[in-house]
Amino acid sequence: MNDALEAYLSGLSFSAQGRHEEALLSFERTLALDPENAGAWIGRGLALAYLGQYDPCVQAFDRAIALDENDEITWYNRGIALHILKHDDEALLSFDRVLTINPSHSLAWAGKARSYAALEHYHKAIDAYDRSLGYGTDEADSWTGKANVYFELHQYEDALGSFEKALALDAANAHALNGKAAVLMELGRIDESIGTFEKVLSLDPDNVTALTGRARGMITRGQYGTALEDLGHSIRIDGQDSKSWYLRGVALGMSGRRDEAFHAFGAPKSTRLN
Repeated sequence: MNDALEAYLSGLSFSAQGRHEEALLSFERTLALDPENAGAWIGRGLALAYLGQYDPCVQAFDRAIALDENDEITWYNRGIALHILKHDDEALLSFDRVLTINPSHSLAWAGKARSYAALEHYHKAIDAYDRSLGYGTDEADSWTGKANVYFELHQYEDALGSFEKALALDAANAHALNGKAAVLMELGRIDESIGTFEKVLSLDPDNVTALTGRARGMITRGQYGTALEDLGHSIRIDGQDSKSWYLRGVALGMSGRRDEAFHAFGAPKSTRLN
């Protein structure tokens, strides 16, 4: 076995074990010996993605694509990385390239939908989610994504129906549960909303979205003390969460604690409760 192949196989092994820093070093050793190894460029790109280094990740995928321009998986992963970088116009081009190669690639349709949503092209996003759902892969996430788009369009009944379909497939999906609860809040179904946020908190007591959502419901009910307990918890978890501070200010103000409310509304993002 030559040295380049040995390094490449080591990289694959490290990747399978989730040892991404070691995988990256192995793929880089491979490429030092064999710079035309498309698989090593892909492996390098994936390792960089797992390490959160998305700019060099895209560059690695570009090198792999230059060696094999019809690799749909690499085009897809490139699109995902570009979406994370908020380069959604470029991401759409990558997803389109996947779909030119494989029109039934449901994950590429879902990726395209997420990029359309990020660009606020909401009706195109819904159409893309429908195409993704038509091919039947990753359905819970696609229903959740479609529901989020309906929420942005203020089509709350449609959003609720889509969240329900996501939850029929994955009853413990925290994103779908939080989304459903938010829709119920907008529809004025406060008790149901609070109950749904509580389902999330039974699965994850530190879920900031559910804590702030339940707090909002408690404020609506006039239960300011309970709301402040939830908001204190959420701020201890994430002192930079502006929604928690805002709602804390509302709850304090409604409780007649105006000085504390002013502090909450003006709290620096780095502030944490003791």
